[in-house]
Amino acid sequence: MLRTKTTLTMATVAALVGSMAAAPAQAGAARPYRVVDLGFVGQAVAINDKRQVVGNKIDGENSGPVVWERGRHVRLDVPAGGEYQAQEAIATDINNRGQVVGYVRLAGVATQHAVLWERGVMRDLGTLGGQFSHAFAINDRGQVVGTSQNADGVNHGFVWEDGRMTSLGLFVPDDINNRGQISGFQRYGDVNSTAALLRRDRVTRLDLRTTSAMAINNAGTVVGYLTDYVAERNTAYLWRAGRAVAIGPFDSTAFDINDRGEVLMVTSSGVELWRDGRVTSLSDLGVTPPVVNVGALNNRGDIVASPYDSFPRVNATVYLR
Repeated sequence: MLRTKTTLTMATVAALVGSMAAAPAQAGAARPYRVVDLGFVGQAVAINDKRQVVGNKIDGENSGPVVWERGRHVRLDVPAGGEYQAQEAIATDINNRGQVVGYVRLAGVATQHAVLWERGVMRDLGTLGGQFSHAFAINDRGQVVGTSQNADGVNHGFVWEDGRMTSLGLFVPDDINNRGQISGFQRYGDVNSTAALLRRDRVTRLDLRTTSAMAINNAGTVVGYLTDYVAERNTAYLWRAGRAVAIGPFDSTAFDINDRGEVLMVTSSGVELWRDGRVTSLSDLGVTPPVVNVGALNNRGDIVASPYDSFPRVNATVYLR
C-alpha cells in the first residue's frame, strides 16, 4: 500500500545490468507480468486495486504529481493564486476510492503542507501547529497518516480524519490499513527507534531491536527491516501475531505487503517477491531492465516501479499480472 520507496544504489544497478548482459536468458522462464510504460519520466509510487497509478512526473515547469489510468495520465492540479509551488508537489499514496495524498511546498518559504486530492481538487490538511506536515498514506476510509511539526517545533506523527489532524506523539507512521491499524516506528532517546504498531490508541513495539516498519496489510501483518549499524546493512523482516521473522538475506529491505501475503522487497540481487517462505526474483518473471525505484504492489499482485533505462532517464512503469 505504500509509497515513495528507497531505491537500489546506482552501483547495484550497474552490477545488475552487467550480470544480465553476461547471463543468457533462461529458456521457458515464466513471464506472468505485462510491462506498461506509463508515458512519463519520474517515479511511480503507488497503485490501487483498480489499477490507478499515482506518481511524480519530472518535466521542468510541467513537473508534478500525476494519476495514470487505462493508458492516460492526468496531472493533479495545485490551486492557482500563488500560495503553493505547483512544481514542488509530491504524491505519496492512492486508495481504492481514487483519493491521493502527498505534500506541496508553500510559495516563498522552505516548508511543505500535507495535502489530499479528491476528484481533482486539492485540500490542504494543515499542521499540528508548526510549519510543516507530510502525508504518507491513506486507507479506503479516507484516514491519512503522516508527520507534522507541532507548535513547540517538535515533529510528531499524525492521523487525519474528517478535517481533524490528531497527534500521535513520538510514534512515526508509515502506513495505515482499512481497520485503522497504523504501522511505523516508535522513537525513544535521541537516535534509537523500533518498529511499532498503533491500534485502538495503543502503541505496541514489534521488536526491541533497531527496526522500522514500512507497510501493513488488512490482516495486520507488518513488514519492514532490521538495521545493523555496524555493518551498515538491513535485513527484511515480517511481523505477524507477535512473531518476528527474517524473510530476506543480509542486505535486504521489505517495502510493501498485500492482502495475499506477498511481500515486495529489495535485496542485493534485485527486486524480489516473498510469499510463505518462497522468494521469486522479478528478473525471473520477465521484469527487465533492473528496477532502480521500488513503488508498491496492490492486492492483484501488480507492481509499480521505475526501471533503469538509459541513465539518467527513469521511466515510471507498471507491471500487470
